[in-house]
Amino acid sequence: MNKKGHQVALSAPQLSKLEKLMRSFEVVADGRIDKRVGKGKGNTNSIRTQEATRQVMRTVFARLYELRFQIEDFKNLQRRHIEQLTAQWHSDGVQPKTINNYLSIIRKCSGWIGKTTLIPSQDALLILLPNVEPSLLKVSYIAVISKSWTEQGIDVEAKIIQADAICIIFGAMLKLGLAFGMRRKEQLRCIPSQIDGGDKVMLRGSTCKTGRDRDVEIVDPFQRYCLDHAKKIAGRGRPLGWAGKTYKQAVNHYNYLLGKKLGITGKDADCVGHGLRAEFAENMALRLGFVPPTLGGARNQMPTNAIRQIRAKVTRQMGHNRVATTNAYYGSTSRVPQALGRKVCSLFIGDGMMASLHINPTPLKNENDEFFKLMPAQIDRTAVHVQIDRDGQSKAIGTWQIKGFSLASLSEVGGINLAQRQMLSEKLQLVMEPLGWIE
Repeated sequence: MNKKGHQVALSAPQLSKLEKLMRSFEVVADGRIDKRVGKGKGNTNSIRTQEATRQVMRTVFARLYELRFQIEDFKNLQRRHIEQLTAQWHSDGVQPKTINNYLSIIRKCSGWIGKTTLIPSQDALLILLPNVEPSLLKVSYIAVISKSWTEQGIDVEAKIIQADAICIIFGAMLKLGLAFGMRRKEQLRCIPSQIDGGDKVMLRGSTCKTGRDRDVEIVDPFQRYCLDHAKKIAGRGRPLGWAGKTYKQAVNHYNYLLGKKLGITGKDADCVGHGLRAEFAENMALRLGFVPPTLGGARNQMPTNAIRQIRAKVTRQMGHNRVATTNAYYGSTSRVPQALGRKVCSLFIGDGMMASLHINPTPLKNENDEFFKLMPAQIDRTAVHVQIDRDGQSKAIGTWQIKGFSLASLSEVGGINLAQRQMLSEKLQLVMEPLGWIE
C-alpha cells in the first residue's frame, strides 16, 4: 500500500516471486504452526490463530515487495527489512498497538528459522524507530478513563430502547452485552435457551472467544429479564443471530446497526460496542464492593487481598485467565514501587566499573536457589534499578530505574560508554530472562 492506503499493483514476475516467498514460509509454518499456535486454548482458537498468522505474514511479504525488497525465501528475512516495514507502517499512520501486534507475529515466525533476535523482545518500536518521539510510540493496555457507555455520556437505557426500535434482535443482543459482558461474537452465536443455567449463563465452545468455556452468575432481576427476553426473541433451541446470514454477514450487519443507525462509533461517540463489556466489568466490581480506578476508586479502599479476590472473580466471568487483563477495562490499582529494593547481583562491565541490579519486591527462590519465574502481572508491579559504581567507590555514580534491557532502554544510564552499555545489556538479559522478563 502507498501512503494513502491504496494497494500498489505488482507485476506478474513480482507476483510469481511473492508466491515463491509465501510457499517458502508455508513449508516452515506447516511444520511448526500447528504445534506452537493456540496450544492449550482449544481447537477454535488454534485454527483461527493459524489462519490469522498466515494472513499477516502474506500481508507483510506483499508490503516488502511494494517497498522493493523482493526476497524469494522466508529464511532471507533480515533486520533491515523489518526496519523499513516498521518505518513505513508508522509513516502510513498505523497505530503503535497494531504495529506491535504485527511485530509480535513476525518475531514468533522468525523464531521458527532460528532468527530469535530479528525483532527485539523489549521496546521494539523504540529501537526500530529511533528518530520518532518515544511518547508517540507508547502503548498502554491499562484504562485511565472509563470506556463504558455511561461514563462516556451515553444514555444506555435510551440507546437500547432505540436499538429495539431499529431491530428487536439487535436490541436483545445489546441487552446481553450489558447484562453479562457478552462479546459481539457471543451475542451473535449464542442459543439463549441453551445457555440458561438457572442461576448462571453458560457460554460454551465455539460461542466463546478462543473456545474457552465460562459461566456468568445471574445475581439480579435485570440479568434474568435480559436472558428471558433473548430466549423469547430467538425461540427454543434457536440462535439469537439473524437467520439466513453467514457469520461474516451477521458481523457486518451488527456493525452497520451499531455505527450507522445507533451512532456508537469511536468517531461519533468516542465509544465502541465493546464499551458494554467495560460497563459490565465496572458494574460487577461495584456490586462486589470495589470501586474501579476508572471511576475514582482509591488503591487503599479495601485490603489488597480483598481487591485481588474481586478482580479475579470479574476476570473469570469476563472469560479471561490473567487478572491483569481487566486493567484494560477498569484500570489498575497497582503502583510500581520507587524504593531501590534488595540487590540481586553485581555485574562487571569493564574499566573498573560494576553494575548492581536491584529488584523490588525481590523475587522468591526455589529449593535450588533459583528465582521463580514471575507472572506478567507481577512484572507490572516490580521495580528494577541499576546502580553503577567505579573502582569500588562508596558513592555510586548514579542509579537508574529501567523498564527493559535493550541498548535503547539503557540509553539514559549515564557514566558508561557504548561498549559498557552493550556488555551491561547482555548481562542483564542473562539475569532477567529466567525471571520471565524477556520472552
